[in-house]
Amino acid sequence: MLRGTDWSSFALAPVYDIASTVVYGGLDRRMAMRIGSTNKIDEVGRDDFLALAKELDVSPRMVRRLIEEVCEGVGGAASDVLRDTEDALGAPLSKLRDIEEFARSQIDRLGIKGA
Repeated sequence: MLRGTDWSSFALAPVYDIASTVVYGGLDRRMAMRIGSTNKIDEVGRDDFLALAKELDVSPRMVRRLIEEVCEGVGGAASDVLRDTEDALGAPLSKLRDIEEFARSQIDRLGIKGA
């Protein structure tokens, strides 16, 4: 979570490396910091984000809204990004497809079906 400059707004912090590294076998899937009760990216769920919100004294309602916004945004853009990138390069990209699949499984874990 990132606190805004006004100290009253929040946003989810970017996680640049997670989705791009999880598709390579043999790499550690633990994050540097835990979210809720876990530091394993494959186990993070909605309850973990809500536990983090409690630890940070942040509104659970706001965290749920952020989760939904991020999941809807990623879910809506994932196929487009994959298609556009493959079209631009003129080749199928199996690892990018794996990243999309991982993102969709995380969205499902967070309870946002069909995003």
